[in-house]
Amino acid sequence: MRLSDLTSVLGAERHGRDIEFSGCTTDSRNLFPEALFVALRGPHFDGHDFVDAVFERGAAAAVLEHPIGGERPSLVVPRHAPGARANRSALAPAFPAPARCRDR
Repeated sequence: MRLSDLTSVLGAERHGRDIEFSGCTTDSRNLFPEALFVALRGPHFDGHDFVDAVFERGAAAAVLEHPIGGERPSLVVPRHAPGARANRSALAPAFPAPARCRDR
């Protein structure tokens, strides 16, 4: 799957190049090579704090709530749209089990 395949599904704006990825995760500790990292924000954590680390560890791209700058492949969900957690549910049908977007 490519980032461009999810742009309209998520109502997102693509930054950086259109890249292929193989599955997704919301937990930076469970990142696997070429994964799409979905940065979630919660009461005790913010996945955006781990964006640099996941790219260093081989993430293909990220779904974010705000741009991170640079040319790293990412999809940014507009601020007026529901947050990444709500949009993550739109990702599930795109991935066959067991490659579903993995939570913490």
